[in-house]
Amino acid sequence: MVRYASAGQFPIAVILSCLDSGVPVEDVFDKGIGDLFVGRVAGNVVNTDVGGSMELAARYRRLN
Repeated sequence: MVRYASAGQFPIAVILSCLDSGVPVEDVFDKGIGDLFVGRVAGNVVNTDVGGSMELAARYRRLN
């Protein structure tokens, strides 16, 4: 699975998750490495950096 993801990652969803969550989001949604873009932030607060990363992940999917 990691070798597959190394060729390129095209996430189908962008998820904001708490930084200290012990649950892998990929397991919750039954997805593999590179299928989801997961932004982990303390307090689930979106700032300019996190929002920009999430926007880039969504835009990258549309372009490829």
